[in-house]
Amino acid sequence: MTNKNMTMKIKTLLIEDIEIERKQLKEILQQNFKEIEIIGEAETIERAFFQIFTLRPDILFLDINLKDGSGFDLLQKCFEVGNIDFSVIFITGLTDKNFIIKALHLAALDFIFKPYDLERLTECVNRIKANYNKGKQNESYQSQIKLFLKNISGNSFHQTSNIIFQRIGGAIEIVDSDHIIYCEADFGTTTVNLLNDKKFSAVKNLTYYSKILIDEFNFFRISDKQLINLDFLSNYNHADDHKITLKNGIELYASRKYGRELKEHLMYLSNQQRKKNKDKLD
Repeated sequence: MTNKNMTMKIKTLLIEDIEIERKQLKEILQQNFKEIEIIGEAETIERAFFQIFTLRPDILFLDINLKDGSGFDLLQKCFEVGNIDFSVIFITGLTDKNFIIKALHLAALDFIFKPYDLERLTECVNRIKANYNKGKQNESYQSQIKLFLKNISGNSFHQTSNIIFQRIGGAIEIVDSDHIIYCEADFGTTTVNLLNDKKFSAVKNLTYYSKILIDEFNFFRISDKQLINLDFLSNYNHADDHKITLKNGIELYASRKYGRELKEHLMYLSNQQRKKNKDKLD
């Protein structure tokens, strides 16, 4: 008879080409996560590829830089022969290129830095466990991996207009940033307002999404609670209590601090456009 109280084991494969770091990660996992069962280790793409399709792991801890290529090459190789039916926690060094971290954020994929931080590692494992316990949404996860690989094709950053949100409840939402009108903080989560009066709630807070949307797309924070897509800005009246009117008629109000910054930003854009027009005439 099966003991219902037995911990469900999550089959895990470690792919890291530096032996001492692989052993360190193995020790941390074995000491802190009783549900993690390490079924194999690999230091090359070829060895990892063989183990993936013979051992059928649930999780890969995948180093970005390997002896015979990159972790991305391994994932591309997996897609060439079928779908990816495992979760990935990427391992990255602090010296890795910034575009890799950007791409991981945009695709909402889990990653840990070396040296390993137990708190960060626990967050990643817990997210994997939640999906594992309720049945991972393979189609959505494959879309995340594909978006990530598309953004870093050719060992450089080729950003698409898509961004991935994890909805409350666990579903993954792939959204074209051009369809986001504004985002709003909601007690530790974020409400994402889209075209055609559609909206949904995402699990992370507004500060998390602000960094992505402001750094990579044309968004601007207008208060501690709201972030707008400047492509939808119709009018900003600084004198009328910092009122913002969007193209769909929605009215929002900037805080004094962010309203001043928005005014300066819009003036800068206006001056840049005038300069560009003047250069064309000259």
